[in-house]
Amino acid sequence: MSIKRALIFPCGSEIGLEYCRALAYSTFFELHGASSVADHGAFSYEHHYAGLPFADDPTLLPALRDLTVSLGIEFLIPSHDSLTVLFSQWQEEGHLDHLRVVGSPLETCRIARSKALTYRHLRDVVAVPIVYPFPDAAARFPIFLKPDVGQGSRGTGVARTTDEWNEMLRRDSSLVACEMLPGLEYTIDCFTDRHGVLRFAGGRTRGRIFGGISVNSQPVKDPRFLEMAEAISRSLIFRGQWFFQVKERASGELVLMEVAARCSGTSGVFRGLGVNLPLLSLHDAADRDVSVRQNEHGLVIDRALAARARLDLEFTDVFVDLDDTLLWRGVVNHRMVAVLYRFRNEGKALHLLTRHSSRHQATAREALADRALAPEMFDRIIEVPEGVSKANYIDRRPAIFIDDSFSEREQVAASSGATPFDINQAIELFGDFH
Repeated sequence: MSIKRALIFPCGSEIGLEYCRALAYSTFFELHGASSVADHGAFSYEHHYAGLPFADDPTLLPALRDLTVSLGIEFLIPSHDSLTVLFSQWQEEGHLDHLRVVGSPLETCRIARSKALTYRHLRDVVAVPIVYPFPDAAARFPIFLKPDVGQGSRGTGVARTTDEWNEMLRRDSSLVACEMLPGLEYTIDCFTDRHGVLRFAGGRTRGRIFGGISVNSQPVKDPRFLEMAEAISRSLIFRGQWFFQVKERASGELVLMEVAARCSGTSGVFRGLGVNLPLLSLHDAADRDVSVRQNEHGLVIDRALAARARLDLEFTDVFVDLDDTLLWRGVVNHRMVAVLYRFRNEGKALHLLTRHSSRHQATAREALADRALAPEMFDRIIEVPEGVSKANYIDRRPAIFIDDSFSEREQVAASSGATPFDINQAIELFGDFH
């Protein structure tokens, strides 16, 4: 299967960097990033292109067409809400017929971009906030005001009197005035496949907010999340990754705050549990059927410009693949090596579990030596014959298994009891984020 190229724009935002973390080690897609300004994308993307026009510049379309044609890009991923609308419109009008925009249809993106349209469209589907027209003598202060078209918490505020309300509207007439919701706030990350089937809906906390993005989050199970996701997905047509945010009334009732037809900045919580939503979306955009499987261990993600994860999982042995895992496109995956040396420093036993000798003329030991990797770093090197499951060789407990192959991980999880991780998971959870 040939490697397909995908371009993220803009790539240096927190959303763009989340795509990078999620897709950097895919064996199916080659990741490219583009920016309009100098940003962190240049430090994170191996293939990076700066200086593209801004979204409101009419020269963006020809510049984007020229870039994607010259690079042979097949998939374009918008990482900003306004661009989900713009790119899907260009796709629908035939301006981007040489590639596929990854995301939901234009009408869904338009509704999701506007709070007023979202509440109007979904008010008979799920609970939405009470919205007060101005002036409204019946308004119950304090009230919460937010831009009709916006993201995160930018431009929001609280009015406690009519005069404060009037002053905020004078500064921004687009503000939507809503009831105050005093309870807990949650994000529900979702994935809908090309057949219109909601394949995943996972709720998580928004424990600490920085710049409108949750920088402390952990999964939360609540059957109401799935009920709301199913109701919303019956009313709007989604494809790929999307999310919605809810907040509690004083009564505990969940009320919809917003819907977005894109990746959320902290959806990596679920990637840490084996659900890589950006990767699932790309496979789906390539018209491939996908499987979704979530690990059940506890996990908390906390971010402070750089990100680290705390994993609630005990293990003594590590089984790791060689090709496309420890070796990446023929060279050493130095981030995986760093992870393995961390394991050695912690006293964990390392077992190299590979089919290398059955697929190459050299043995695994020779492949390691050729790349200046000491075979002695492993407690065992196990050569697995073709046609035999790697699960048969997982003979230590408790253990984890790191491999690029989804089918291998599925077999190991089903029959050996070891917890499976792909390359992304292992590097992000046990090493450093980008």
